[in-house]
Amino acid sequence: MGINNWLDMPAGKRFQPILVIIDEVSALVVPDPVPKGIPKDHPLFMEIAERNLARAMIQSYMRKIIAELRFVGVRMVISTQATNANTGVDPGLRTLIGHKILQGVNPSKAARGQIFADETAVLNVPENVKSGGKRAKGVGVAALEADAPAVYKSYFATTDDYQRALRKLGVKESSSVEPSSREINKYLPTLGDESEATAARREAMPDPMMAMMGDSAYDENGRPLKGAALAASQSRQLSNMAGRA
Repeated sequence: MGINNWLDMPAGKRFQPILVIIDEVSALVVPDPVPKGIPKDHPLFMEIAERNLARAMIQSYMRKIIAELRFVGVRMVISTQATNANTGVDPGLRTLIGHKILQGVNPSKAARGQIFADETAVLNVPENVKSGGKRAKGVGVAALEADAPAVYKSYFATTDDYQRALRKLGVKESSSVEPSSREINKYLPTLGDESEATAARREAMPDPMMAMMGDSAYDENGRPLKGAALAASQSRQLSNMAGRA
């Protein structure tokens, strides 16, 4: 029997799940404007171009993770003030997202339409809750995949509360909460004279998915598989791995 989801694998062979959280996604992926009339060899132009190249790469990987890596246990949470093409969350990306939550008791019809595929099928927050003072805090509406849309209420937690909960889950801790310049340069592309060096660094980077999936990402002629063909090939690889368990 083929395996189409990591949860179908024997418990001892499942992948370690990964949760990726991107807060204020627009600030991360929306490109910076380039001043008009600035020469392309100007240092300011080069700085903005490299920054926008990094933003485009991040957005590309963000879409790839959401579209292709759910079946191996990678999940992503995205937060944004607005969801449209100008904020980095275009309709195509929204279609890939299974669970959608809209915070606030009185969002506009346009805001609801940008989040939900059919906003008329999603409940509105009741009037008695909207006007309920403190009761309205943390309220919103949610449309979760495979569940009926619902009104929800979240609850306040302190930073200490979150720390205790994460430590209880066994989440690894680090004294450095931000990547170093060396780590950033290892993964992000650059323009100009360093492009070949960057390509060499990226070529030398280990690919954990490749190590796990072997040659399943390529056809018999060594060409990379894409889309449904890639998913089918990697599903067969998962099935073989489970059979050896």
